[in-house]
This record gives sequence, C-alpha cells and structure tokens, in this order.
Amino acid sequence: MAAACALSLFTASFSLALLSIIIMLWILLYLFREDPLVLWGHSISDQWVLFYLVSISVLAVWVCGMVENLVIGFGVGCLVCGFHVIFRKLDGLYLEEDDAVCYGLVHCSGSSS
Repeated sequence: MAAACALSLFTASFSLALLSIIIMLWILLYLFREDPLVLWGHSISDQWVLFYLVSISVLAVWVCGMVENLVIGFGVGCLVCGFHVIFRKLDGLYLEEDDAVCYGLVHCSGSSS
C-alpha cells in the first residue's frame, strides 16, 4: 500500500520533495530520538511532538494537492492486495500436528502413556 501511494507521487516533483522532508522530520523527531525534545530551554513531551508532526503532515498533503494522488495510490494498493487474496494458493501453508512432529518442527518433551 505504501509503495503504491509513493509511486503515485512521482508525477508531482514538488509534492515528492515535500513528502521526503516530512518523512525526514518524522524520522528525526519521533523515531530515532531517545531524549526529550528541548526547545529554548523547555522540554516538549512526545504527545506534542506527535500532534505537531501529524498536523504538519496533514497540512502538507492538503496544501500541495496530494490528496487525489494518495487516494489513487491507495486504491491501486487495495486492488493489488485484493488480487493477491484472490489468486493466492493456500495449499501447503499449514501442517498437521503429526507432520510437524515427523519433520522435527515440534519436539515432544513428555512420554506418552
């Protein structure tokens, strides 16, 4: 789904550049930060950082007109997932308990009486 949405943004280079900047902000300010964020001597909580990052992301998507591109990408992603569900073969995905013991995937620790 994410790949389909990202591919839909290749038509607008400014939107793609802005999206990459926002992703860098998310990575730097939320994912890889271990210590509390301190600005001008004040500690900012993680809830406020999350609130501002979500607000900036939504505002950027709306202002740049990326909503239509993301909806199209999301729709294509849903179609790809739907086709995957329809055409996927489920044969051989599950093992019976006896087969698992025979292949050594499950170890019986107790003795049967």
